[in-house]
Amino acid sequence: MNERIKWVDIAKCFGMYGIYVLHFGEQAGRSYPFLLTHVVPLFFLTAGCMENYNKETNFLKYFIKKVKTIMIPFWVFAAIAAVITFIYCNYDSMFISGMMLEVGLGVIRNTFPAASSWFLTCLFVMQLMFFFIKRLRLKALVIAVCFVLYMVSINVMDPSPLFRPSWPYNVDSAFFYIICYAIGYVAFPYVVKLFKMDTKAKKLGFGISGVLAVVYSICAYLGIDLFSYLPFANAIVVILPLLSSCTVIWGFFVIARLLEDVDIFSEIGRNTLYLCGCEYVVKTMATCLFAIIGYTLFLPNPLSVYIYSAILLVFANKYVVPIEKYIIKKIVK
Repeated sequence: MNERIKWVDIAKCFGMYGIYVLHFGEQAGRSYPFLLTHVVPLFFLTAGCMENYNKETNFLKYFIKKVKTIMIPFWVFAAIAAVITFIYCNYDSMFISGMMLEVGLGVIRNTFPAASSWFLTCLFVMQLMFFFIKRLRLKALVIAVCFVLYMVSINVMDPSPLFRPSWPYNVDSAFFYIICYAIGYVAFPYVVKLFKMDTKAKKLGFGISGVLAVVYSICAYLGIDLFSYLPFANAIVVILPLLSSCTVIWGFFVIARLLEDVDIFSEIGRNTLYLCGCEYVVKTMATCLFAIIGYTLFLPNPLSVYIYSAILLVFANKYVVPIEKYIIKKIVK
């Protein structure tokens, strides 16, 4: 695909900004539980949207392509993060062997200093799985199979990846999140048609659904889940988390569509792979620079977290990403 879908890139920009905020933990205030629930589904769902442009039918070629575009960047990012952590924390040589083992296992979620790294190996596994699932052709079957995998991850896997992911290369997390990928894949063509807004009905549908999704998202940010008040909520309790995430993501999509001419947002969205890879390093280096000039980084409230995260994201996009691209391009060649 030569032409990017700008609103998808901007939605990914929102997600990347959410990751930078999320990893400040409870310092982010209400954003922390909100983003913890919705930002990862946003990434996997947008990745599923782009699956519509994947026409590769040869698995070996597809595998090699994904190694080049996902795994090689992952290894580069993981190696840099391990070196930075080794120096920053003044660890002994045993740390390096431990980190090598972690990277060899694909950086299991919640076990590696660079917290975003797990997403890359999980996406790699998920896309390889979906290569075969997509061959079912009938999209209802695609959704059904991915929903079964989601249910297996919740009810059969022990421990559940939702609470304690433990499988190498985040295979268990891929089972849990692949339903989001499938929803993005199935829904994307219909979303594109609606977003053209070439009829009054589409404009009305865009406006009403967007307002409702944003209102729901604001309530969710405040800790109020409007879906829990539905009279039949208990009957659909299994899919309520999915319904909630999809509604919030729809709100992001609508806003992204309205802002698709903002170049800085779409540029950041195009670079999410690299921004994901350098998040930990940029944050660590920024903390060190503050210490060098005699200041201790202090973020007294969620607003300061939002501002600081935005500054780091813009800085990383402008100055760090070009270096990463150059290094990875050389390695791939």
